[in-house]
Amino acid sequence: MSFEIESGIAMPVTKRGGKRESAYPFNKLEVGQSFFIPASEKHPEPAKSLASTVSGAAKRYDVPDLDENGVQKTKNITNPKTQAVRENVPAMKHTRTFKLVAAEKDGVKGARVFRTL
Repeated sequence: MSFEIESGIAMPVTKRGGKRESAYPFNKLEVGQSFFIPASEKHPEPAKSLASTVSGAAKRYDVPDLDENGVQKTKNITNPKTQAVRENVPAMKHTRTFKLVAAEKDGVKGARVFRTL
């Protein structure tokens, strides 16, 4: 089989990933503020189903943890299931943290996301 190499073909627009606007207002929250997410058919228990979304939002604001010389610190991480150790993983520092809790607003069950840092 032979393949023809071509130039000048426009790449199609990607429909996933990239820098898209978050469905939730994490970037607008100040410390002490929160927002409510009502339960829905897609997320009947948002306090459980959106935990990774909230965790990922916090990680987007992490910055490298630097020592006094401006060099990024490293750390070792142990996998709790296999006990395998990954050494010299770049250390990051949280600049924003969020807490997700089950909540109710006006009689509607759902979850509330608080900004704590």
